Amino acid sequence: MVLMNKHSFRAVVRDGVNRLKFGPDAPRYGERIYIKANRCLYHLPSSALEANFHRRLRQSSGKVVHCWPESDLTLVHEHQKIRFCLDHWLSGLDWEQTGAFEYMMGRIQESPEGHFDGCKSLNDVKARYQRLDDLFKSLEGGGPFLSMEQLLPGNFREVGGVLFHLGPDGEPVFGGGGAHRFAMAIAKKLTIPAQLGLVHRAALDRLTEYRQKPAVVEGPL
Repeated sequence: MVLMNKHSFRAVVRDGVNRLKFGPDAPRYGERIYIKANRCLYHLPSSALEANFHRRLRQSSGKVVHCWPESDLTLVHEHQKIRFCLDHWLSGLDWEQTGAFEYMMGRIQESPEGHFDGCKSLNDVKARYQRLDDLFKSLEGGGPFLSMEQLLPGNFREVGGVLFHLGPDGEPVFGGGGAHRFAMAIAKKLTIPAQLGLVHRAALDRLTEYRQKPAVVEGPL
C-alpha cells in the first residue's frame, strides 16, 4: 500500500503539472506506451539521468525536459545485461561464457546488503537465469507480451515495465529498467508495452503514435 500511495502521489503531481503546461494530451507518470524493440538504438545510463535531471530511473516517468544529454548516450548493444542476453540467446553461448554469472557475483559482493537483483548466491543467480531461459522459450508459443498490469494485477499503470525515454527526435531511448525483457524483445523483434520515461519537449507531438496499441503485441511474457 505504501508503494501504491507513492506512485499515486507522483501521478497526481506529474499529471497535473503536465496538463497545465501542455494540455490534456500531456505525458502521464507511469504511462504505458508501445515500442518496437529494434527501433531503439541508444541507452541513457541511470548515472547520466541523475547527473543531468536529478531524477532516479522510475522518478523520471512522464517528466518533460528541454535539454538532452546527447554525449551521454551509449549504444543499446553495449549495455552489459543486454549483451549477455543476446550472446546467449542469439549466439548460443552459455550464460557463464557470456560473463553474466561473473557480473552478477561481482555486484552481489559489492552490495552493502549482500544481494543484487534478488540474488544472494551463485545458486540464486543460476536459478534466475534459468527462469529467464524459461520465459524466452515461452516466446516460441506466440502469445501476448503482457503489460505490467496483466503480470501483476493491481500494479499502478505500467510502473516497473521496460522503460523508454523519448529524445528530441522522438525516437525511443532505453532507460535501463527491464533490460532482460528488452533483450528478449530485441532477439524476437517484438513490439512491447513499456513505461514512459523522460519526454523531450520536441517529442510531445510523437506521443500519440506510441500510445497506439498494435493489433497484436507479439510474444508472451
